[in-house]
Amino acid sequence: MNVVITAAGMVTSLGLDLATSCAGARAGLTRAKQLGVLKVRNSEDGELQDVVGHAVEGLTGFEGQGRLLALASATMRDLFRLQDKGSINWRRCGLFMGLPDPMRTSKGIELIQDEALKELKQKQKDDAGVETPVEVTEADEAFLKRLLGVASLPLEPSMCVIIRGEHEAFVTAVRSAISALEAGRIDKAIVGSVDSLIDHDVLIWLYQTGRLKCGDMPVGLQPGEAAAFMVLETPGKASGKSVDLSTHITYVSSANQETSLLSGHSADGTGLSQLLTDLGKSYLKFGTEVWILTDQNGEPYRAYEWGLAQTRVSATYPAVITHQVAYPALSFGDTGAAAGAVGTCMAMSALERRYATAPAAWVVTSSSDGRHGAVGLMSASLMK
Repeated sequence: MNVVITAAGMVTSLGLDLATSCAGARAGLTRAKQLGVLKVRNSEDGELQDVVGHAVEGLTGFEGQGRLLALASATMRDLFRLQDKGSINWRRCGLFMGLPDPMRTSKGIELIQDEALKELKQKQKDDAGVETPVEVTEADEAFLKRLLGVASLPLEPSMCVIIRGEHEAFVTAVRSAISALEAGRIDKAIVGSVDSLIDHDVLIWLYQTGRLKCGDMPVGLQPGEAAAFMVLETPGKASGKSVDLSTHITYVSSANQETSLLSGHSADGTGLSQLLTDLGKSYLKFGTEVWILTDQNGEPYRAYEWGLAQTRVSATYPAVITHQVAYPALSFGDTGAAAGAVGTCMAMSALERRYATAPAAWVVTSSSDGRHGAVGLMSASLMK
């Protein structure tokens, strides 16, 4: 497996383009602020407090699908800022996009501590039922049509794939894109994901399940939002920047486990351990240091899971616990389904601008439903 990233774009709370976002993260900046979307009561003094999060500037008035559309279209502008769309053979181009699970706010009922609220949420879930595949497909088609129109992308809908999920959604999108590239079905793949936890219903869900960082939960997550997309091509057909300067994706892996944060079980680290073991085996032959970018977000479950996985894997691959680790959520908050794409863009920028702590990087993601994924990147110097 070997594809190159020939272009990338990103929109985050630190900037409306890739360069500004990555520069801000490198400088240790953050723009966490009161969101003005939801107030929660502090149990100590009874005062109502605004939830703090990492919102993208200028997206006032948007919620739900509209907010995702605004994020994605802004990122497409950044992605193609230096490219002539007229020179692209769109018939040989595909779009692979990760979007948040539309049913996520009905999950995690086991995490709710208030028994009356738990019963109410379970009843609401039973009454609402499950969205049928037809309903999901229709919603995806409507979103895709609007995005292609707003972003002026002359792509055929049949060449577009939408993956619904959480943090691991981007990894699935990358795998699908690479399969299409290697099979020769397309020459160019636009791959990325978009999500926003800065949504009233999502914030309420996070608060009710005890995951939101606030006065009553100082170790929870801070919500964020982002979109990140990149163009992938095989080295022999790359038409963007020089392959000698490009970052290569050389590995994609996934692992699943039955127990998860949303199931209410304690972390055991089995799925993440398997993922890190597979990564260790793959990169052992290169004999190089690796920079790890993980989607740790401040939740105790994720921290405990990461510690258990490191302990298990270190017996076979001791370097796993000595590699430098970066935490994008410190800069951008928890960006949900966009986390993998954001981490990959950060790694690509660091590798190409030569401030990465190693010539190779692992972007490791863990969804709260038990799915784990990773993307392995290498600088052009290692591929020569």
